[in-house]
Amino acid sequence: SGTSFPTLQRKNKASMRGMLRALLLAIGLFWLHDSTPFTGSAQIGRLQKLALRSEPEKAADGLRVTVEMEGILLEDGKVFRSMGEEPLSFICGENEILPHVEQAVLGMVVGETREVTYGEDNPMYGPWLEDRLIKISLDKIPPGTEEGAQLIVEPGMPPIIVKEILQDGAIVDANHPMAGKATTITVTLRGLKEVAASERLVVETVDAGD
Repeated sequence: SGTSFPTLQRKNKASMRGMLRALLLAIGLFWLHDSTPFTGSAQIGRLQKLALRSEPEKAADGLRVTVEMEGILLEDGKVFRSMGEEPLSFICGENEILPHVEQAVLGMVVGETREVTYGEDNPMYGPWLEDRLIKISLDKIPPGTEEGAQLIVEPGMPPIIVKEILQDGAIVDANHPMAGKATTITVTLRGLKEVAASERLVVETVDAGD
C-alpha cells in the first residue's frame, strides 16, 4: 500500500493535465470559430439585416427629406421665405412640393447646403400667363377694395391680385404673385429617411371597362 499513493497521484496529475489541454483546445476552437469573419449562414444573415437597417446617404426619389429653405426675389432682394421658418418635409418624387425645390434637393447629403437660381426663363412659380387675367363682377370683391389689393379666395392657396377696377367689374390676376419672376433659393438638408409603403402614393392605371 506504500507505493499505491504516488502512483495514484501521478495518474491524477496526468488526468488533470489532459483535462486542462482539452479545455484550452475547446477555448481555442471557439475563439477561432467566433473570429472568422462572416463564414456561416447566420453571420451572413446578420450582415444582411445590418445592410437593411443602414440609413440612406443621398436624397433620392422615394425618400422623405426635411429641408430648411431661404428664398429671395432677384428683382428687389425681397426675402419671401427665411431659414428660421418651419422646415419643409416631403417625399421626393411624389409631387408634394414645387418641382424646382425638389430638383434642388436631389443628390444632397444631410447637412449639405445648396444655392440655386431660377431665372425668368425657368421661374420657380411658373410663367406669368395673360389668360389668367380674369374679369369678375364687383359683388365678388369686398367693398372698398383698391387696385393692387391681394384677395384670399381659398385658404392655403395663393392670393389673387386686383389689377384694375372698372365701372362694371374688376380685372384680377390669378397668376401666382411670383409667377415669371427670377428667384434664388438656398436649401439645407436636415433629415433623410426611408418611407413606409403605407406613406407612398400609389397610382394605378385602369383601362376602360375594367
